[in-house]
Amino acid sequence: MIQYRLSINEQNALQAVESAVNLGAKWLQLDIADDITENTINAISGLCKEKEIIMVVENSIDRLKQSHCHGIHILPGTIHPKLIRDELGAEPIVGVTVKTPQEVIVLRRADVDYVQIESEQDNIEYYRDFAKTVHEANVDIRLVAKIEELNNELIDQILDSGIDGLVYTIK
Repeated sequence: MIQYRLSINEQNALQAVESAVNLGAKWLQLDIADDITENTINAISGLCKEKEIIMVVENSIDRLKQSHCHGIHILPGTIHPKLIRDELGAEPIVGVTVKTPQEVIVLRRADVDYVQIESEQDNIEYYRDFAKTVHEANVDIRLVAKIEELNNELIDQILDSGIDGLVYTIK
């Protein structure tokens, strides 16, 4: 699974989302600027539903509710996933950015669906050790690694290391 992360504003939103769809995206993570209108959000949401694309928004329960999307991705230092579950229940997908395997282990009881690993060490051995630590702790949270380019060989190596998915930021 590859998530495509986009930073969108009113001027580039539809074009950016359509570009990701043309790349074959089946999962979008949207960093949505404050200037996005409800009409634009509705158009993006409609496109995602039509194309059967999972759509999550970053850091905003209000945007999650407004867009009727699939879930939310929480960046470090913002909101605890338990608050999301308390307010919205089990339905939305909840993702969290983490830096260490220990952070993933602590999230075991927070009902998190996946974590994105943020690290300066993006080598295969690092991912293998990260996944091994989480799996040995019997934590059932999907692990997602950031990639800088869509390189099939690298993608295969990362997935073979025990990582469940990837996120690629479209710039």
